[in-house]
Amino acid sequence: MAQRETSKKAGLNSGASLRAGPMAEDALDAGGSTGPTGSTGPTGPTGPTAPKPTAIPGSTGPTGPIGPTGPSPETRTGRTGPMGPTGPIPTGFTGRTGPTGPIPTGFTGRTGPTGPKPTAITGPTGPGGGYTGKTGLTGPTGKAGKTIILNLGGEWRGLSCMEAPGALFFDLLRVEVPAGELEVRAPVDPLFVEACEPGSIEVVSAQPSLPLSGTVGAYVTVDNRIVVACYIAPGRPVTVVVMLAGVRRGVTSRFPVFTEQEARRNQAFWDQALQEGQQTQAARS
Repeated sequence: MAQRETSKKAGLNSGASLRAGPMAEDALDAGGSTGPTGSTGPTGPTGPTAPKPTAIPGSTGPTGPIGPTGPSPETRTGRTGPMGPTGPIPTGFTGRTGPTGPIPTGFTGRTGPTGPKPTAITGPTGPGGGYTGKTGLTGPTGKAGKTIILNLGGEWRGLSCMEAPGALFFDLLRVEVPAGELEVRAPVDPLFVEACEPGSIEVVSAQPSLPLSGTVGAYVTVDNRIVVACYIAPGRPVTVVVMLAGVRRGVTSRFPVFTEQEARRNQAFWDQALQEGQQTQAARS
C-alpha cells in the first residue's frame, strides 16, 4: 500500500514537473535532486449519476405444480351450554263465561235383579167329591220319526230310518286282498246295481281289517266293479270292507216339495203306528 501511494505521488510530481516547463527539464538534465512532494489537491466534485437502464420485462414463466394440501384444522363442537331459566309467563285476562252446552243424556243403566218371589201359602185340602176314575191310556210322546219295527230278543223293537235329502240305498261289500297285492277288483252286487240309478253308485268308505302302511283307496268303475288299491302291498291277506251308496232308481230329486196337508197325513201315519205300539205295551203292563 505504501509503495502504491508513493508511486502515485511520484507520478503526480513527475506530472507537475512536466507542467513546469523547460526549466524543470533543464534541472533534471543537470542531475539535481527531486524536491519534496506537494500536498494532495482537493477532491473534485462528484460527477453526474448515470441513468439507470430501463428493465425490459421477460415473458411469464410456466405455472408450477400444485402443492400438497395442508392439514385442515380439527373442528371440535363445543359442549351445549346449560338451559337458561324459564322466563315469567304472563297471566292473561280471564275471558267471558261461554254459553251453557247441551246436557248429554246418560246411558241407560243395567236392569236390576229380580226381586224375591213371595211364598204362596197353601190352603187346606178341600173335601173329596165322588170316586177316583180309572187311569186312562198313555198319550203320544211327541212327534214320531220313521221307524222300522222288528222282533228282536222276543220283543218288537223300533229302529229309526236314516233320512237324507234324496232317496239313497246302501250296501256293504267285503273285498279280500291277498298278501303282496297292490290292487284287487270285485264286482258290485247286480241286484244293487239294478235298484240304483245308472252311474250313481259311489264308495263311501273303505276300511281294512288290519292296519296297513299307507292308505287304502277304492272306487267304482264304469262297468260297476270295485277297485281296491293299497299304497303298500300288505305282508299278509287283508279284508277291506267297502260301503257303497246309490240313488234310488227313478227318484233323483233332492228335497222334494209337498203340501201342508201331505205333511200332516204323513206325520199322522207315523204317529198312529207309534200310538198303537204304546197301547200294546201298556196293556201288557
